[in-house]
Amino acid sequence: MKTCVITGASSGIGAALAKEYLRQGFKVIGIDKNPNDALCDELGKDFSLVAFDLSQLTGLASLLEGLPEKINVFIHSAGINCVASFQESEMSKQRLVLDVNLKAPMILTQALLKQEKLGQGSVLIFIASLSHQLSYPGASVYAASKDGITAFARSLSLALKPKGIHVLTVFPGPTRTPHAFEHSPDNRREHKRMQPEQLAKLIYRAQENKHFYLVPGLANKVFAFIGTYLPWLSERIMVKTLYNKLLEKEAR
Repeated sequence: MKTCVITGASSGIGAALAKEYLRQGFKVIGIDKNPNDALCDELGKDFSLVAFDLSQLTGLASLLEGLPEKINVFIHSAGINCVASFQESEMSKQRLVLDVNLKAPMILTQALLKQEKLGQGSVLIFIASLSHQLSYPGASVYAASKDGITAFARSLSLALKPKGIHVLTVFPGPTRTPHAFEHSPDNRREHKRMQPEQLAKLIYRAQENKHFYLVPGLANKVFAFIGTYLPWLSERIMVKTLYNKLLEKEAR
């Protein structure tokens, strides 16, 4: 049985990915700071969840010892956010965003490669963000962390190709998760956000087709195009629909 390891697997996109890879016949190991016994009961014997705080990375050696010798797919899905006007935000929380979203995937990936748990035929998947194309006023450090992981994945892809290790970078847009609901200043259009289960299916399909990049969904592709080729327009949209609403929320 092939093995898939997913960080941030307790909820949201990570949990949806766990369900999809189980459906595809994988044994799935989740890594998450927060335990979720109900999810473990729901997903059954081929799913296990390891409690581990990616913001600290203490006990990394023990974590690696508990992972299989050969990992077929490793997905860096864990991510946190701190939404606020930058000058009003707490830097301790912003540093935590960089630790979880950027530092942890880099350190963990190096350790996996050194121990040869990733080898010929393995796949590394990084969950970045559509903020790479659009910008993200109100979450500039989050956007910086996702740009950083995008650059890391792109460069790593070239280095690992001769070893037969494939790297896929995913740029999700708004997704209907508790994390998105918590950090959005305006949830009136939540019903239009992509379901995490749909995103998980698109990610699996992109992996199987050996794609290097995935912008999931037609609407996200349109916004990515606008952000890439008409950045002034995308920035105007983001300020109007996101940043101004955040400032209004902070003023109340």
